[in-house]
Amino acid sequence: FSMSHASGIVASAELVGEFSKAKDDLSVRFIQVQVDDVVLASKLVGAKEADNAADFEALKKHLNPEAPSFVVFRLDDMEPPGNWLLLMFVPDAAKVREKMLYASSRDALKRDLGYTSFVTELHACDMDEVSYERFKEQMMVSETDRLSLMSEKERMLAKELNTHVDTGISKSSYVHSVQFPLSDAAQSALKDFASKTTNFVRLKVDISKEVIDLDESKTLQGGFTLFKSVVCSGEEPRFALYAHEAEGAAALLTVFVFFCPEGAKVREKMLYSTAKAACIGSAEGLGVTVDKKLEVRDNSDLAEAELHPTGSEQAAEPAAPAISRPRGPGGKRGLTKVPVLPQ
Repeated sequence: FSMSHASGIVASAELVGEFSKAKDDLSVRFIQVQVDDVVLASKLVGAKEADNAADFEALKKHLNPEAPSFVVFRLDDMEPPGNWLLLMFVPDAAKVREKMLYASSRDALKRDLGYTSFVTELHACDMDEVSYERFKEQMMVSETDRLSLMSEKERMLAKELNTHVDTGISKSSYVHSVQFPLSDAAQSALKDFASKTTNFVRLKVDISKEVIDLDESKTLQGGFTLFKSVVCSGEEPRFALYAHEAEGAAALLTVFVFFCPEGAKVREKMLYSTAKAACIGSAEGLGVTVDKKLEVRDNSDLAEAELHPTGSEQAAEPAAPAISRPRGPGGKRGLTKVPVLPQ
C-alpha cells in the first residue's frame, strides 16, 4: 500500500485492513491511530459498549493529555459509508514537531481510509474539547440553513409538525472532506469545452468513486431554450457549463449553473453546495473562463436575461446558504469505561 502525501506519512496496510473489517463489524466502536515512524498505525480498538455519547466520553481515558492521537469513531445514527467521525486530538502540551506531523497527516489518514467514510471531524487541543455535546453542535445545521435547503413541501410539513428536522449532516464535514477530484472523463470534457469543441458539459458528484464525474458533454444546437430544458431536467443536483451566444455580445459567454431541484435530498444539496466552488476552480484550472454563475431550482428560475454578467460578477458570485464554522463550548465531561478488543 503506497500513496504520496505532503507529510510522507501513509496509513499502514494493517490499519487499512483493520478499518475495512471494522466497517462490517458492528461490535467495533473506535480505532485509535497514532503516527509510528513513517506510518499511521492502529494503537487500540475499542468495542461498542453503550450509545454514542457514553462511548465517546469513555474513549477519553485512552488519550494521553501530552501526546497527539487520531480516533476514528463509529456513529450509530448515521448511514454508511459516511458514519465515522474523525477526532484529531493534538494537546497544547505536545511538542511542536508532533503538532506539525499530525496536522500534515490528517488528510493522508482520511484519504487512505476513504474520504466518504467520514461524515465530519472534531479537532481538540485539550480534554475539555473532547466533548460529545460539542460534536452534536457541530453536526446540526442551523434552522436558517436547513429551511433554505428544504423544498416547499418539506418546509410546510416541518411547520405543521412544529418540530426541528435533523438532517444528519455536518455544517463543517463537507468543507473539510469534499475534495473530490475531477475524473479523467470530466477533465477531457472540460478541455473540449474550453477549446470550443463542445458548448455544453454537465457534471455530477459520484460519492462512491470519490470524484466529480462527467454526466454528459455535447453541442446544443437549440440555443437558450434547449439549454434551459436540458440543464433543469432530472431529480438530482447537477453542475452545468454552457457557452451562451448572447445577442449583441462580441464573444460567447460561459455560464456555470448549479441545478438544485427542490425534490433532492438535503444531504445531496449540502454536498453539491459545498463542492460547487471546487468544481468551478477545477474547470478554470483547465482553461474555462466562467462569466456568469447561477443557482436554480427549476426552469422558472432560469431566464435568458440572467445569463449576462454584471459588472461585479467576477468579484462576487451568488453563494449557497452560508456554512459557518462550528462553535465549541468547553466543559468537563464524565468518564465511562469502555472495553478494549484484543488486537
